[in-house]
Amino acid sequence: MFKLLNVARVKAGLPPLVRDARLDTMAEDNAVRMATGGPQDTAPDLSTNAWWEDYKGGTPRLDSQTAQTQIDYTLKSPDFKDAMLRPEGRATGVAVVVSGSRVNYTMVFDVINTDVTLYENSAAKDPTWAQLVDFLQKDDTDQQQYIVDEFVCRHFAARLHNNAERAGIKAAYVSIAFADDPVGHAMNAFNTTDRGLVYVDDTPSTNIREEDKALNADKVAYIELGQRYGIVALQVAKGFNYSDYETYKESRQSYDARMVAYEQSMADYDTQLDVYNKAVQDHNLKVAAYNAAPSDVVYQQLTAENKQLEDAKIGLNVLKDKLDAMRTQLDALSADLGSLYQPMSVVGHFYVHF
Repeated sequence: MFKLLNVARVKAGLPPLVRDARLDTMAEDNAVRMATGGPQDTAPDLSTNAWWEDYKGGTPRLDSQTAQTQIDYTLKSPDFKDAMLRPEGRATGVAVVVSGSRVNYTMVFDVINTDVTLYENSAAKDPTWAQLVDFLQKDDTDQQQYIVDEFVCRHFAARLHNNAERAGIKAAYVSIAFADDPVGHAMNAFNTTDRGLVYVDDTPSTNIREEDKALNADKVAYIELGQRYGIVALQVAKGFNYSDYETYKESRQSYDARMVAYEQSMADYDTQLDVYNKAVQDHNLKVAAYNAAPSDVVYQQLTAENKQLEDAKIGLNVLKDKLDAMRTQLDALSADLGSLYQPMSVVGHFYVHF
């Protein structure tokens, strides 16, 4: 299969594909699912072609006749032909599974989605972290508009990849398949010379405060198999390991809890202030009535009441000062954390395509 497939690629002037153990594993999993009637993997940027033949006994193999038949069939399909011959095709996996009277075959192409094309610069080099930050701050990919079904995450990832390569920065296109969501995601990776592999997500969030848009345009992404995909604003990211994201998330959750407590305290303060203002109005009415008809008893009552109001005012001022100090601390922490992006789904598979 590989030999015939690579003949087709060489004839098209493209480099041959190489085997990849991860894709072989995925192909085997798909073949088993196909054999048992289960759903096949729908990972983004992977093209899965499956077929079967009658089982005639013995050890099933992808012999030259089987391979040629499938290659001929695949080349007749515009989608699979495009997948096989795209220059960014990285590797292919093939699996064979016997189920009853059938031999099930699954072939997986690791390709970029067919409506995007990657530009590769052979002279591009891995950047330092400072060089990457400088490039991202100048690049306008994150400022593009997200358009459903027209310009989505894979287009943002391809644009950032191509802009980086043209700028002499080696970039990777990364595709993610979520374990609990059929809709995948695409973003980028850069192998910085001083900080290691850094994932970057430039797809804009639809759940973000207007005042945080500038801060959170470019985002550091965090990927770990079996964990939720996380994103943090580039300017506030403290590290690039998933543990750094978990630390950030804990700080953000602490901030959210403190903000809830602050807002509740502000609501209590506002209630107390309303009660105080109403008491002052009532007291002033009593003072006006006293001035119209003075009385020693009423005077003593008003004097005591005025003392209570003064004490309440002092207490309210102390509380307001505490709340103002709390808000100042929260604002500083908010600036340090940026706007929170809710974690996406659990990462099932991901592919870094350099």
